[in-house]
Amino acid sequence: MMRFSIFLCLLTVLLACTDESSFFSPPTGPMGFMSDDEFFPNVQPELRPFFLAFEEEATERGISINLTELGITGNIVNLGGGGVIGLCRRNDNEPNRIAVDPVAWQNGTDAFRELVVFHELGHCVLDREHRDEQENGVCLSIMHSGLTDCTVSLQDTVIREEYIDELFFF
Repeated sequence: MMRFSIFLCLLTVLLACTDESSFFSPPTGPMGFMSDDEFFPNVQPELRPFFLAFEEEATERGISINLTELGITGNIVNLGGGGVIGLCRRNDNEPNRIAVDPVAWQNGTDAFRELVVFHELGHCVLDREHRDEQENGVCLSIMHSGLTDCTVSLQDTVIREEYIDELFFF
């Protein structure tokens, strides 16, 4: 009984001296959660939420994709004009490199940014080609080339889900 009392007193002293926030803070460092830089080390910070969203959308559909392991990089860089707002380089010199035009990025909504990043990841990760079919002026795929006059809107959540399903299950 005496040992239990000593143990209880010692435990009380230790808990009283422990920083309360340590009980509720997520772990960090080598054994804890990864920082954004570790999670997508070769992706510009502005693009990272969309890379993460792509992985999450794949997971929701039963598909496991790890963009970091695949070596996908992402940058916002001048693409030289000509109406190109994004590209995926899949050549031997620059494999799996996504680039997005800075003017298009700056002027775009979050839905537009998601569309561009998902489209380019569709090329780099899912090996999708362009699909320009349309119905009543509405594109049937996120993977349209942009050379037609059809529209895509990811603002409506039901339509967005249909586009994302088509992206992963073409």
